[in-house]
Amino acid sequence: MMLYSLGSNGSYQLGLEHEEDISKPEKVNFPEQPKQIACGGNHTLILDQHGQLWACGDNRMLQCCQTSDSNITDGSINRLKPIESSYIHEFHVINRIYWSMIAVGWEFSVLVEKDRRTVWTCGAGPQGELGQGEVRASSLTKIMIPYLDENEIILDISSSVKHWVCITNKGNVYGCGDGRKGQLGPAVPKMTNRVQFLAQVEHATKVCCGLQFSAFLQETGRVSILGGDRWNLSEECVQWQNNNPSLSALIVDISSNWSTLSLLDSNGRIYAFGRGDRAQKAHTVQNDTLAIAGGSEHNIVRTKNMEAYIYGWNEHGNAFNEDRQDVYQAKNLGLPGMVTYVAAGYATTWIVTENE
Repeated sequence: MMLYSLGSNGSYQLGLEHEEDISKPEKVNFPEQPKQIACGGNHTLILDQHGQLWACGDNRMLQCCQTSDSNITDGSINRLKPIESSYIHEFHVINRIYWSMIAVGWEFSVLVEKDRRTVWTCGAGPQGELGQGEVRASSLTKIMIPYLDENEIILDISSSVKHWVCITNKGNVYGCGDGRKGQLGPAVPKMTNRVQFLAQVEHATKVCCGLQFSAFLQETGRVSILGGDRWNLSEECVQWQNNNPSLSALIVDISSNWSTLSLLDSNGRIYAFGRGDRAQKAHTVQNDTLAIAGGSEHNIVRTKNMEAYIYGWNEHGNAFNEDRQDVYQAKNLGLPGMVTYVAAGYATTWIVTENE
């Protein structure tokens, strides 16, 4: 296994032990198999195949998920020696709790334990992102998800700059943070600093969050959206689904940028809605996509040939273009080995290959 990263790196968030932006993939020293990569404004979390959490980058607001004695009541948890630096230059295991999924916002992180019911948050949450009431900055702290019954578990979780949302096997949607643009639904007209029940989305399997919207994929292929009025994102998507019911039924995955929503169908085709002035919709690779990952305003796809293509906004070289110009024609990264996983963050890009 080999992990590569490129893009914005002013806070060491690429895990490369230097702080230079790069436009070509560099190998990351990471000894385990990544299961999930989640990226914030200037920090990165990786969940490995064992459920261990690794972090690098900006940790000035404690967004890299270190625990403190005052926040841990379970004496069985084995804590690691705290990292004193405000910036973590390479990936380190951060704590000894084991996790099932992670989500990351601008300066905050949200973690779900292996039981898929227990949620922790940390970092800075000026818009209530931590779900800790009036607490606006915190080390890793357990929070309450209200109303979960004994058979209810979290299926998926996603975050954007100032809010996060999760869905459960009962179709219940919970979240907190900034809701001023409708991204948390009508129940939260402005913001909430406690996790609230937001909506019911039957048979939802996945959620993804943009800057001003939250989108949910249902088993039927239907996509439901909270917010998304700006850039006509919600209107475009709903109209397309209504006009193309047979195509809509084929949707198997969703991904978001700050201002664009992409749908992937079972034939490997991508449909995108919302803003497109920074090449966010420039998906020139057609009918061969297995997976898509959305960053702030760029996308990376993994194809059926196990290659990685990238397009979109490129200010920090995150879309594989040295001149920093946006990429309107998807570019093959040309990495050795088969690409098995792709991820994207706030002007950062991540690729896992089977070998060197």
